[in-house]
Amino acid sequence: MATRSSIAIEEPNGNIYGIYCHWDGDSIGEILKKHYTNADIVRALIDQGDASAIRETIEKSVFYMRDKGESLAQTEPTHEPNFGSFMECYCAEYNYLFIDGEWRTFTEYEALQIKRGEATL
Repeated sequence: MATRSSIAIEEPNGNIYGIYCHWDGDSIGEILKKHYTNADIVRALIDQGDASAIRETIEKSVFYMRDKGESLAQTEPTHEPNFGSFMECYCAEYNYLFIDGEWRTFTEYEALQIKRGEATL
């Protein structure tokens, strides 16, 4: 069974840039923390578009456009003005945000609280 997740980075201007990942949302946090450790590599990951699975390298990861032939229009990364509006697109069971040089994890419930303005980053 799929465990959906979102993977995003907060840009210097505060915008959120991110993608959806279909598989292993509950376990990719450790992969992200160990192998995607700076903003450049995180952006390079997100640049690939929505993912089926995230692995230790971009090359080993599975992306819908690159590896499954889906169109960019269906899989392109999302740019949103803030994390709340990003959650409008991708509120998943696990939500990973690279912010201030580190990964933060939000459950679906925590992300919904941020989206509704009941909590902050």
